[in-house]
Amino acid sequence: MLLIRNVFQCKPGQAKTLVKMFKETMAKAEMARARVLTDVASTFWTVVFEVETESLGAWEQEFERMTDGGLHGSRREWAPRDLQDRVIGDAGS
Repeated sequence: MLLIRNVFQCKPGQAKTLVKMFKETMAKAEMARARVLTDVASTFWTVVFEVETESLGAWEQEFERMTDGGLHGSRREWAPRDLQDRVIGDAGS
């Protein structure tokens, strides 16, 4: 079992919007083993997106299902289009 964790440091006031975007994607993709976490007492405006998977191969297959003509059409569209407008740093590369 693997846990894939992505940590996003949001721009001030953008964490709530990012959480909503991830939850919508999780529902659309039927990601039962995914969760979105937010800070309570640490660095403000931090959003963590976690996915449990059996193996890297299983995660790659799921990612391909979501990107290649599946859930969002193309790899470029898989990440929310305005993700970079909401986070600090280069999250889109």
